[in-house]
Amino acid sequence: MNRIAITIFSVFIVSFLASSCKKGENDPFLSLKTRNNRLKGNWELVKLEESRVRYTEGYQLGIPYTYEKLSTRTIENGIEDYASTALYLFEGEEPTSIDCTLVRNRHLERDFQKNGIFTQLSIIEEDTSIAYIDWYWLDQEKKKTGLVIDGILFQVDRLAKDELILKRDVETIIDIEEIPEYESRSGYTKYSYTAVFNK
Repeated sequence: MNRIAITIFSVFIVSFLASSCKKGENDPFLSLKTRNNRLKGNWELVKLEESRVRYTEGYQLGIPYTYEKLSTRTIENGIEDYASTALYLFEGEEPTSIDCTLVRNRHLERDFQKNGIFTQLSIIEEDTSIAYIDWYWLDQEKKKTGLVIDGILFQVDRLAKDELILKRDVETIIDIEEIPEYESRSGYTKYSYTAVFNK
């Protein structure tokens, strides 16, 4: 086999491996392991960013009201930082505000196996718990870009041999009119989640 044929064959093999193994946009260019084999193993949560926004307006027992809530949670270097603010405003009444903050030590590990169950080790301050949680690929026969964990869908933004990034972004519209102008509500919720795990 001459040198040109060897070069073309090599390029073909590399392109085939890259296209068959690289599923996510941020995956490594080339990996000799399948997504199942890359996912298998013990992952430690190293960073998390989560936010939730909710806005509702409507009627409760005929009284107009608005409700706003914003909550954020971060985990980095084993420290969880949570903050939320909620504001209730009923017509004709003083607004009610509820604030909550929390800072604590938190450690999380997930040990994925091929059988569709992973073991989760969670340590919050001094309390340790172990749970067994179901998981599966949303598109098991195709690209495997969605991971369903305990019934919740996450986008697999990156899956390398030593880094896993899960994301979830959801926006929901609320529109419920049981008895208009007496018992109804409308508004929206927005949820954003990014978690980084390392092996």
